[in-house]
Amino acid sequence: MKRVLLAGIILTLLLAFCGFSLHRIVSLEGEIGQRLQEIEQAALSGDGAATFRLTRSFCQDWEGWEAQLASLVQHHALERIDESVARLLPLLAAGEEGGFLSELAVIRALSAHIRESELPYPKNLI
Repeated sequence: MKRVLLAGIILTLLLAFCGFSLHRIVSLEGEIGQRLQEIEQAALSGDGAATFRLTRSFCQDWEGWEAQLASLVQHHALERIDESVARLLPLLAAGEEGGFLSELAVIRALSAHIRESELPYPKNLI
């Protein structure tokens, strides 16, 4: 009887950790997406100072987000996002608006992919 109780407690703890992890991934992806949208709107409006400020802030915040996500998701997706984040400021400084917007789209797509791959859909469980 004690073993069954212990197994139930362990299962409950595992499910709680998985739920917390999933909630954290979804909330981080939402925050990343919102920040990317703000940067994109500033870039499309032609406000270079706001675009630079928002991009620099995003790049700094990415380091913290990456550290949080590193314990929860596969690292190859984070590395690809990290490469794109590293390109943002140089592209902005060079005036490459098309490349800059393209990297924003890549980051948005990769962060959405991370969220989708961690949700408990049947395709992800098999």
